[in-house]
This record gives sequence, C-alpha cells and structure tokens, in this order.
Amino acid sequence: MKLRYYAEADVEVDHRRTLELLESIHEEHAIPVEVIQVDPQRAPPTDFVGHAETRSLANAWDDFTYNKLLQEGLGGAPSKRYRDREDIVGNVGIVVDGDLVWATEFWGTHHGWGAVDPADTAIGFLEEVHRRGTAAVADRVPLADWSWSPPSPDTDSESESESDFESVSVSASETHATTSTDSPVEELRKPTRDAIRERCTAQSFQRGVSYFEEGRLRALRLEGRTVTATVQGSREYRTTVDLSAADFDSWCSCPYDYAGDCKHIVAVLLAVRDRYDELLDTAHPDLSSDESSSTSSSGGLEPSAADDDLESALETTDAGTLREFLRDVLAANNSLRERFLATAGHPVEKHVADYKRDLNRQFETATGRHGIVEYDTRLEFDEYEELAATYRESGAHERALDIYRALSEAIHKNLERIDDSSGHYGRQLEATIDAYAACVREAGFDREMACEHIEYLYEQFLRAEFRFVRNAYDDALREVCSTADELEYLLSLVQSDLPALEGIGTDETMSQTGTESSAAAEPSQGGDEAVETDAGLPDPTQWRLDVELFTGGELDIDHLSVGPLDVTDFIGDQLTTILEETESRPDGNAAANARDRTVRQSTLSMDAQQRLSMYLWVLSELEDREQRQAVLEEVYTERSEFYCQYVDVLRADGQDQRAQAVLEAGLEEFPHSVAVYQQAAEFYHGRDDERYRDVLRTLFVRFEDWDAYDDLRSVCSAEEWESISHGLRTQLGRLDPDRLLELYVREDALEKGLKKILESDDLETFREYREPVAAVDPEAYFEAYRESLDAQLAADTGRDHYRTIIEHLEELDRLECDEEVAVFVEHLREKHSNRPAFLDELERAGYR
Repeated sequence: MKLRYYAEADVEVDHRRTLELLESIHEEHAIPVEVIQVDPQRAPPTDFVGHAETRSLANAWDDFTYNKLLQEGLGGAPSKRYRDREDIVGNVGIVVDGDLVWATEFWGTHHGWGAVDPADTAIGFLEEVHRRGTAAVADRVPLADWSWSPPSPDTDSESESESDFESVSVSASETHATTSTDSPVEELRKPTRDAIRERCTAQSFQRGVSYFEEGRLRALRLEGRTVTATVQGSREYRTTVDLSAADFDSWCSCPYDYAGDCKHIVAVLLAVRDRYDELLDTAHPDLSSDESSSTSSSGGLEPSAADDDLESALETTDAGTLREFLRDVLAANNSLRERFLATAGHPVEKHVADYKRDLNRQFETATGRHGIVEYDTRLEFDEYEELAATYRESGAHERALDIYRALSEAIHKNLERIDDSSGHYGRQLEATIDAYAACVREAGFDREMACEHIEYLYEQFLRAEFRFVRNAYDDALREVCSTADELEYLLSLVQSDLPALEGIGTDETMSQTGTESSAAAEPSQGGDEAVETDAGLPDPTQWRLDVELFTGGELDIDHLSVGPLDVTDFIGDQLTTILEETESRPDGNAAANARDRTVRQSTLSMDAQQRLSMYLWVLSELEDREQRQAVLEEVYTERSEFYCQYVDVLRADGQDQRAQAVLEAGLEEFPHSVAVYQQAAEFYHGRDDERYRDVLRTLFVRFEDWDAYDDLRSVCSAEEWESISHGLRTQLGRLDPDRLLELYVREDALEKGLKKILESDDLETFREYREPVAAVDPEAYFEAYRESLDAQLAADTGRDHYRTIIEHLEELDRLECDEEVAVFVEHLREKHSNRPAFLDELERAGYR
C-alpha cells in the first residue's frame, strides 16, 4: 500500500503542504508515498522521499476509469465523483498492488469548497494519516481487504465427510498468527477434487482447472493454516485459503460477483491438492502426515493430561534413550539446538554479523518479484527472541545484546524494501530496541561497558532514517541512562553535535557558527566567478506564478480563513487591504513579545529538534536549570514541546507573567497542539475562570477531549452551562455532526439523538447507536435502518459489500423484530434475484 499525490493543487501553499505531509508520513510511519505530476506547470519536487514521475492528464485519468476497486472505495462511480478529468488533479489516493482503490475528491483544504468535511480533502486526509498512521488509511480502505488475515472459526471435524478432505493437525503455536505454546491443535484439511467442484459453478471450475494446468499461480505458500498465492488472470489477483476452516474460508481480490468460488480460488485449491505434502513439509517440517492424522483422530490430549504423561515419561525413561532422542531432535532443529547449548553453558560462537547474514537471507527469500517484501508477507523472529531470552536467563547479556542488535539493524536496513502497511515490521523493530535497552539495564554493567552501549544507541539514533525509529532509540537512551555518570556521558555525545544546532548551548559553538556566517557573507575572491544571489528563487517565466512571489512570504497564507486565494487579491488596493487586515489581527502581547525577539534566520530541522529535545532532557535529569532555561529561551518557538517545557521552567522560577505570555504565544504558534492547550488549561485553572473555560471549550471541540468537556461542565453554573452547551451543539452541528450525536447520547438526550439518526443514511451510525437509542422508538429505528440498508445494498456489488450488508441484517435481528426481518430478507431475495453471489452469502449466513 502507498499514498499517491496527483500533483498539483492550484494554490502553491496547498501544493507545498501536501508534499510536506507526504514526506512526514513517510518518515514517521514508513508508509510509501509517490507523486504523479499531471501535465506539470511547476518544477518537479526536489529531494522528494518517494517516487516521482510525470504523466499526461489522459494517462492519469486511466487510473480512475473502469476501476472496480476504486468504485467500491468511493461508494460510487468515479465519473460521478469527478465531473471533469481536471478534478482529479491535486487529490491524494490510496494505491494497493498498483491499483488506485480510494481517493479524495477535494484538493487542498476545505476552505472555499462549501459544506465539506475537512477530512474529505487532500490535506485533511493527509493530516489525519500523519496523526494516526495506517489506522486512518484503514478507515477508508479496511486493511482486511488488502492484508487478509482469515478468521479462525471453530471447526467441527466430524461435520465433514472424509471424502471431502484429508486432515493434519498443527499446533497453533506453529501458525502464523500466534506463538503461544499452549494453543489448541488445529486441523489442516487437504481438499479433494469433488469438494472443490461443489464450491463453484461448472464454468468457474473448468476455468480454474485451466488456470491451474497453465501454471498461472505464483508464490504459492502455506504459512500456519493459511495458503496464499497470486493468480495471473487479466491481471494479478491475490488469493488466500484457510485450510483449518470447515469450508476452506477463501478470499480473492478479483471483482467476481456470482455464485460460488471464482476461478482463481479454484486454481489455488487444485494446486494445494496437488502439492499438499510439499507445502506441509516446507511450512511444518517437524510434522509427518501419519503422526498428525493419528493425533487428529484421537482428538488431542488435554494440556493437564499431556503434562502428567510427560512427567511420568521423563521419570521412567532411561538416560540413554533420552540422550538418543534429544540428539536426534536437536540435530534436526538448529534453533532448538542453539537454545539447548546456551542453556547448557556451551553457546554457539556467533556474532552480530552472523545473525545479520541469516536475517538478511530471510528478507532476500521473502522479497517478491517486484523487488519488495509484500505487505502480507510477515517474517517472524521468534527463534531469535527465544534464544536471546535464554541468554538473558543464563546471565549472558552480551550475547543477548548481539542478537537484539543484529535483529534491529537488519529490520531497519530492509525497511526500504518492505511494504509495512500493517506495521508488523515497525512494531517488531520498536520491540527489539526496547528489549535492547531493558537488557542493558538488567545486566548492571560497569560504567565503561554501559557507556559503550549508550554510544551505540546514540549512533543508531543519529542514523535512523525514519522518525519512529529515531523515537525508539530516543526512548531507549532515556531508559538506559539512569546514573549521573551515564547522563554526563550522553550529554558529551549530544554536545558534540550542537554545531548542527547553530551553536545553541555553548559559547564555543556560537563562536564557530559566527565565524562561519561571517565567512559565508564575504564576497567571493574567485576572480571571474559569478556570485549567485538568487539561487533559491524560482524562475517566474518558466513555471506558474505563486502567491509567495507577490507577497515575499509576508502574508500568513497558511492561516487564512477566507479560502483559496485569487490572483486579484494581490493587485493594487486589494493587496493593501488584505495586508492591513492581517497586520491588525489581535495577536496579543505574547505574539508581540515573540516578534521583538531576535529572529533566527532559519528554523531547526526535525533531526536537530530531536537532538535538542534529548539535550534538554539530559539537562533536566542533571538538574542544570540555568543552562536549560538559557537554551529554551533561544529555541522555545521551534516546537510545541519546547513551549511547554519553557512555561514549566518559568513557572518554577516564579515568572508567571512571562510564562503566560509564552503560553499564549504557543497557542498562537501551535493551534493544533493538544499538549499546549492542556498546559494552558492547567495554567488558567483557578487563575482566570473565563480563559480556562475558553481553553476547555477548544480542547473539546478541536481535540475531541471528553475530559475537558466534563471539566467545563463542572465549573459552570446551570445558567452558564445552558448557554455554553447551546454553543457547543451549534459548533458541532456545523463542524462534526457525528460528535454532536455522541454528545446527545452522553447527555441522555436520546430523543434528539434519535432524530439525528433518522435523518442519516449511514449504516455505521445505525449500528453504533442501536443499543442506547433504538429503545426510544424501535419501530421507527427499524424502518429507517431497513430503508438505508435496502438503498445501500442496491448501490454496489461484490462479496465484501454483501457481507457488510449481512452484518447489518444481523444488527436488525437484535431489534427483536423477527417477522419484519424475515419479510425484509424475502424482499431482498426477490429484488436481487439476479445477484447469485448475494443469495449465496445470504445462505451462508443462515438466512435460508
């Protein structure tokens, strides 16, 4: 999965903001991004973190046309969402396996578009992804559709005839989904030709046979209980089959919309039947079909009984037999052999490079033909974690640290070729870095050894390419450094990088920076060499003019509330009027004080800010208040975190008036920082009741902070609350109708809540509020829900869509209107009798 920007937005500031957000999302969440310049009018982005290319408008429009997946993602035909081809330009889409599956419909921000949800705009969507990561993507295109992880239904092995399958039992600890050694035994079923034939139409079966015989399957593999494969049809389709499910729970990414399984699933099942033993041997080499079948037929042992039998066998078996058995088992299992030798005090001599070589080989093997590790290929590293845990238990902490180091470096190195949409590898990397830090603390090293590990962590902190990785190493350093000596050593490391922070913090670096600046300002003595005085300016004759060329950056475009700018805004009296209005905006004393400060020529990079954050933390831990305050005085405007720290320092020093001025400046500078507003609420509580209520109101409306709502209600009289509550409802009605509904439910205004729901046609709203609101008028709720469900079913096709509809049918069932539901189901059968896939899904769900 990746995000694609069809550049470029009409307004330059929106274009720049879109590119900035894409880069931040890539850095913080490791989500791949790319830019498609459509008939470009501006210069291509320089040093962009992702792929960039140029296309014609007609070529880009091809992504949107005849695209079944995009139609499903948008909830309607793209041609109805974008009136003209040009309307796609400036928007951002979600791309899965090369297919555009969802896209915004409004470029830029919501300003100027009328009654549009900000989250439906390109910038609004990207800001949400920046804040929430892949969860925001999953809200638009459920990751279950693209990173398929089949459910694990309870299966009744006796309900299937033995002619339908052969079974083999696999411990769930060996499946892809879990590592628990206490998990129950699951049966893997080998499909027979008759069983496959019964799952599909005659046409699908014949075509599936042809696909199988023509060798159209790619990357067929068994992981745990799930078979995955890619089938080459008119295009490549991803297919999964759960061999532990009674009905071989299957899924395919193709748009097939008829009865039974599609030809791609049929081809995969035939391939599983043909290569069953090979797949099983590869995925579960320790199992034999005969042993597993006998285990399956016996139903398996209860854990307690198995434990008793094991203890009894160990006590009665002679040492020679045990030694022979152990030798055979360890000879066949390298991982278990290493753990045994570590436990026995004879560890295998392996170093970081050896582990990394093994890990890189796994990544090479997992890399697909497109040169990336696909999002649904999830390597597990249990054997390394278990070996490291064994070393830690035996006190061999250095050996455990070698494993953690190799694992973290290998994952980090390979992130560039991993589609980590699910976050699997990112979480694994963070967990490994955490384990490294915990192991260092646990080992209790002397100062010299501890400092070596601190230096290593700091080096990795500096090298980290993604922000989430840098954050993980930052957290690790803060956990490891617990003594004054360790903190002083980390301080020396950070201070060595302070020249990159423009000399902040030490006289020496300030002197160095001043010298460099002076040298840079001197004219060149290179004879005929030309002096480049406008190297950073775009050529206005080559690309479309942008607003900054008219304003010199003086106009605060990012915070305008008047909507997209027009070129006439920068001509004659109109420009003068706008500038006067901008300058006369009430900035408050704090903003004025901020302008009176010496303005830095350039802001700090994100890397520099994070190093500075660590520097300030060390100063805080060492209780160096004077130096910390001096640094914060210089840099607090760079980051909301620094604003909050500086306010705390000023308050601790008794400078409440200055703290208030800085705090108000922070609210102005970082209007979307919940931390700054929370600090403001804490500051004004008991100090300025009116300002306190204003801040709480903002926390609730802007940041969805229900604790702030409760606090606001608690400090208001009944008369005050009536007025404030009315204002909140008015604001939410305009900005966030969904939260207005939540507010009605929270305030027990269920009649008003019911009215809002009945006005809605959103099925998820009906489902979410069924339990608290439907009781007000069950019949009205049922009728509105039924009508919306009827309309939604007719609006789209596809099995995923039908399954969603059936989930809502089950919600209707919970309203205890059995007769009405039965009549409605029959109505749906008749109305959609030409949709065999829907009728098939109805029957599968038990609506017969």
